[in-house]
Amino acid sequence: GIVPNVEHLAPLVDDIQLVLFETEEYGSNLPDPQEVARLRRLAEQHELTYTVHLPLDLRWCDDPAAGDAAAGDPPAERHISLTKARRVIEATHDLDPFAYTLHLDGREFLGPGGVAGLEPEAVRQWQENGRRALELGSGWVSDPARLGVENVEAWDPEVFAPVVAELPVARTIDVGHLWLQQVDPMDHLERWVDRARVVHLHGIADRDHAS
Repeated sequence: GIVPNVEHLAPLVDDIQLVLFETEEYGSNLPDPQEVARLRRLAEQHELTYTVHLPLDLRWCDDPAAGDAAAGDPPAERHISLTKARRVIEATHDLDPFAYTLHLDGREFLGPGGVAGLEPEAVRQWQENGRRALELGSGWVSDPARLGVENVEAWDPEVFAPVVAELPVARTIDVGHLWLQQVDPMDHLERWVDRARVVHLHGIADRDHAS
Protein backbone atom coordinates (compact mmCIF):
# COMPACT_ATOMS: atom_id res chain seq x y z
CA GLY A 1 0.00 0.00 0.00
CA ILE A 2 1.04 3.58 -0.66
CA VAL A 3 0.43 4.92 2.84
CA PRO A 4 2.55 2.30 4.71
CA ASN A 5 5.41 2.86 2.26
CA VAL A 6 5.26 6.62 2.70
CA GLU A 7 5.11 6.21 6.50
CA HIS A 8 8.34 4.19 6.28
CA LEU A 9 10.13 6.55 3.88
CA ALA A 10 8.93 9.92 5.14
CA PRO A 11 11.64 10.38 7.81
CA LEU A 12 14.38 9.38 5.36
CA VAL A 13 13.83 11.33 2.12
CA ASP A 14 12.77 14.74 0.82
CA ASP A 15 10.54 13.58 -2.04
CA ILE A 16 8.62 10.39 -2.76
CA GLN A 17 7.51 9.35 -6.23
CA LEU A 18 4.03 7.84 -6.31
CA VAL A 19 3.76 5.33 -9.16
CA LEU A 20 0.02 5.02 -9.72
CA PHE A 21 -1.89 2.62 -11.93
CA GLU A 22 -5.41 1.67 -12.89
CA THR A 23 -5.74 -1.62 -14.79
CA GLU A 24 -8.26 -4.38 -15.28
CA GLU A 25 -5.67 -7.02 -14.38
CA TYR A 26 -4.20 -5.50 -11.23
CA GLY A 27 -6.91 -3.09 -10.13
CA SER A 28 -6.15 0.45 -8.99
CA ASN A 29 -3.89 1.98 -6.40
CA LEU A 30 -5.23 5.52 -6.74
CA PRO A 31 -5.45 6.92 -3.20
CA ASP A 32 -8.93 7.62 -1.85
CA PRO A 33 -9.70 10.90 0.01
CA GLN A 34 -8.79 9.42 3.40
CA GLU A 35 -5.44 8.20 2.09
CA VAL A 36 -4.77 11.54 0.45
CA ALA A 37 -5.47 13.29 3.74
CA ARG A 38 -3.02 10.96 5.51
CA LEU A 39 -0.38 11.48 2.80
CA ARG A 40 -0.79 15.24 3.09
CA ARG A 41 -0.34 15.11 6.88
CA LEU A 42 2.82 13.03 6.45
CA ALA A 43 4.18 15.54 3.94
CA GLU A 44 3.52 18.43 6.32
CA GLN A 45 4.96 16.57 9.30
CA HIS A 46 8.19 15.59 7.51
CA GLU A 47 8.49 18.54 5.12
CA LEU A 48 8.52 16.33 2.05
CA THR A 49 7.03 16.60 -1.41
CA TYR A 50 5.50 14.10 -3.80
CA THR A 51 6.20 13.40 -7.43
CA VAL A 52 3.48 11.54 -9.33
CA HIS A 53 4.21 9.21 -12.25
CA LEU A 54 1.28 9.11 -14.66
CA PRO A 55 0.10 5.56 -15.45
CA LEU A 56 0.15 5.35 -19.26
CA ASP A 57 2.27 6.86 -22.03
CA LEU A 58 0.29 9.87 -23.21
CA ARG A 59 -1.24 9.58 -26.66
CA TRP A 60 -3.69 11.95 -28.31
CA CYS A 61 -5.73 9.22 -29.99
CA ASP A 62 -5.41 5.62 -31.24
CA ASP A 63 -4.90 6.73 -34.83
CA PRO A 64 -2.21 9.43 -34.82
CA ALA A 65 -3.31 10.51 -38.31
CA ALA A 66 -6.97 10.94 -37.31
CA GLY A 67 -8.05 14.45 -38.22
CA ASP A 68 -5.73 17.22 -39.30
CA ALA A 69 -4.20 18.51 -36.08
CA ALA A 70 -2.79 21.58 -37.81
CA ALA A 71 -6.29 22.51 -38.96
CA GLY A 72 -7.78 21.85 -35.54
CA ASP A 73 -9.79 18.79 -36.57
CA PRO A 74 -10.59 16.61 -33.52
CA PRO A 75 -9.53 12.96 -33.45
CA ALA A 76 -12.22 10.29 -33.57
CA GLU A 77 -11.65 9.56 -29.87
CA ARG A 78 -9.09 10.69 -27.33
CA HIS A 79 -6.82 7.97 -26.02
CA ILE A 80 -7.52 6.27 -22.69
CA SER A 81 -4.11 7.44 -21.46
CA LEU A 82 -5.45 10.98 -21.24
CA THR A 83 -8.54 9.89 -19.34
CA LYS A 84 -6.44 8.00 -16.79
CA ALA A 85 -3.91 10.82 -16.53
CA ARG A 86 -6.68 13.22 -15.59
CA ARG A 87 -8.03 10.80 -12.96
CA VAL A 88 -4.60 10.53 -11.35
CA ILE A 89 -4.05 14.29 -11.41
CA GLU A 90 -7.46 14.93 -9.85
CA ALA A 91 -6.96 12.18 -7.25
CA THR A 92 -3.63 13.68 -6.12
CA HIS A 93 -4.53 17.36 -6.45
CA ASP A 94 -4.61 17.97 -2.68
CA LEU A 95 -1.05 16.63 -2.36
CA ASP A 96 0.19 19.60 -4.42
CA PRO A 97 2.75 17.39 -6.23
CA PHE A 98 6.13 18.90 -7.05
CA ALA A 99 5.95 17.28 -10.49
CA TYR A 100 4.06 14.83 -12.68
CA THR A 101 6.38 12.58 -14.67
CA LEU A 102 5.05 11.30 -17.99
CA HIS A 103 6.08 9.54 -21.17
CA LEU A 104 4.85 10.45 -24.63
CA ASP A 105 3.68 7.32 -26.43
CA GLY A 106 6.30 6.49 -29.05
CA ARG A 107 5.05 3.16 -30.36
CA GLU A 108 5.45 4.41 -33.94
CA PHE A 109 9.21 4.49 -33.38
CA LEU A 110 9.57 0.88 -32.25
CA GLY A 111 9.60 -0.66 -35.72
CA PRO A 112 12.65 -1.42 -37.88
CA GLY A 113 14.82 1.64 -38.22
CA GLY A 114 13.20 3.52 -35.35
CA VAL A 115 12.69 7.22 -36.01
CA ALA A 116 14.95 7.06 -39.06
CA GLY A 117 12.63 4.49 -40.62
CA LEU A 118 9.65 6.87 -40.65
CA GLU A 119 8.65 9.44 -43.22
CA PRO A 120 9.22 13.02 -42.02
CA GLU A 121 5.48 13.69 -42.23
CA ALA A 122 4.77 10.79 -39.87
CA VAL A 123 7.22 12.25 -37.34
CA ARG A 124 5.67 15.69 -37.75
CA GLN A 125 2.19 14.26 -37.17
CA TRP A 126 3.38 12.46 -34.05
CA GLN A 127 4.94 15.65 -32.73
CA GLU A 128 1.75 17.60 -33.38
CA ASN A 129 -0.39 15.03 -31.60
CA GLY A 130 2.10 14.92 -28.71
CA ARG A 131 1.86 18.68 -28.45
CA ARG A 132 -1.93 18.51 -28.29
CA ALA A 133 -1.83 15.87 -25.57
CA LEU A 134 0.55 18.00 -23.50
CA GLU A 135 -1.53 21.12 -24.02
CA LEU A 136 -4.63 19.27 -22.83
CA GLY A 137 -2.81 17.90 -19.79
CA SER A 138 -1.40 21.33 -18.98
CA GLY A 139 -4.93 22.51 -18.29
CA TRP A 140 -5.34 19.94 -15.51
CA VAL A 141 -2.41 21.11 -13.38
CA SER A 142 -1.75 24.36 -11.55
CA ASP A 143 1.37 25.04 -13.61
CA PRO A 144 2.39 23.36 -16.91
CA ALA A 145 5.99 23.41 -15.67
CA ARG A 146 5.01 20.65 -13.27
CA LEU A 147 4.62 18.24 -16.22
CA GLY A 148 7.97 16.53 -16.76
CA VAL A 149 8.39 14.71 -20.08
CA GLU A 150 10.70 11.73 -19.45
CA ASN A 151 13.08 10.17 -21.93
CA VAL A 152 12.78 6.39 -22.35
CA GLU A 153 15.30 3.94 -23.71
CA ALA A 154 13.16 2.69 -26.59
CA TRP A 155 13.54 5.76 -28.79
CA ASP A 156 15.58 8.91 -29.32
CA PRO A 157 14.48 11.76 -27.01
CA GLU A 158 15.45 14.25 -29.68
CA VAL A 159 12.22 13.45 -31.50
CA PHE A 160 10.17 15.13 -28.76
CA ALA A 161 12.67 17.97 -28.23
CA PRO A 162 10.80 20.40 -30.54
CA VAL A 163 7.54 19.67 -28.73
CA VAL A 164 8.99 20.38 -25.29
CA ALA A 165 10.90 23.42 -26.55
CA GLU A 166 7.75 25.19 -27.72
CA LEU A 167 5.61 24.47 -24.63
CA PRO A 168 5.94 25.68 -21.00
CA VAL A 169 6.40 22.10 -19.75
CA ALA A 170 9.43 20.62 -18.02
CA ARG A 171 11.64 17.56 -18.39
CA THR A 172 12.21 14.47 -16.32
CA ILE A 173 15.67 13.30 -17.29
CA ASP A 174 16.32 9.60 -16.75
CA VAL A 175 20.06 8.94 -16.68
CA GLY A 176 19.65 5.15 -16.67
CA HIS A 177 17.65 5.22 -19.89
CA LEU A 178 20.38 7.30 -21.54
CA TRP A 179 23.03 4.81 -20.40
CA LEU A 180 21.01 1.96 -21.91
CA GLN A 181 21.06 3.87 -25.19
CA GLN A 182 24.83 4.36 -24.79
CA VAL A 183 24.31 8.12 -24.70
CA ASP A 184 26.48 10.41 -22.58
CA PRO A 185 24.05 11.73 -19.94
CA MET A 186 26.18 14.81 -19.29
CA ASP A 187 25.58 16.15 -22.79
CA HIS A 188 21.84 15.66 -22.35
CA LEU A 189 21.82 17.16 -18.86
CA GLU A 190 23.77 20.22 -19.98
CA ARG A 191 21.31 20.82 -22.79
CA TRP A 192 18.17 20.41 -20.69
CA VAL A 193 19.23 21.38 -17.17
CA ASP A 194 17.27 24.63 -17.27
CA ARG A 195 14.08 22.68 -18.06
CA ALA A 196 14.74 19.70 -15.79
CA ARG A 197 12.29 19.48 -12.88
CA VAL A 198 13.16 15.87 -12.01
CA VAL A 199 16.29 13.79 -12.60
CA HIS A 200 16.20 10.01 -12.17
CA LEU A 201 19.56 8.56 -11.16
CA HIS A 202 19.88 4.83 -11.75
CA GLY A 203 22.37 2.03 -11.71
CA ILE A 204 22.13 -0.63 -14.40
CA ALA A 205 21.47 -4.32 -13.73
CA ASP A 206 21.17 -6.45 -16.86
CA ARG A 207 18.61 -4.61 -19.04
CA ASP A 208 16.75 -3.00 -16.18
CA HIS A 209 17.67 -0.28 -13.72
CA ALA A 210 17.28 0.10 -9.99
CA SER A 211 17.14 3.26 -7.92
